Amino acid sequence: MIKINSDIVKPTAMVEFLERFQDKIPATFFTPKGDILSIQYFVKDGWLKRPENPDNLLIFAVSTDAQRLLVDINDEKLEILQDEQIEIDYIDITIFELLEAVVEPL
Repeated sequence: MIKINSDIVKPTAMVEFLERFQDKIPATFFTPKGDILSIQYFVKDGWLKRPENPDNLLIFAVSTDAQRLLVDINDEKLEILQDEQIEIDYIDITIFELLEAVVEPL
C-alpha cells in the first residue's frame, strides 16, 4: 500500500500496474481469460466525486472508447469499473488480470 494522503492508501498492485505500464500506453491488454481492454492514457490520482458514489473510486485511465476507468481502492479484488457518465459498471476485469496480460501497443 502507498499513501496518497493522510486518509487514502493506493493498493500495491495498483501502483505496480501503473509503474510497469506507464511507458507502454496506449496499449491493448489481452487477459489470460480472453478479455480485451484498450487504454489510451493514464490519469494521475483522479478521484470520482459524485454525491451518489463513495470517495474510494480512483480514476486511473481512459479507454480508447473515451470512458474513464476506475478502481475501488477498498476492494481486495481491484475490479475495474467504467464511468459511462450516466452510470458506473464493472467490466469483469481486475488489475491483477491486467498484470498478467499480454500487452500490445496501439
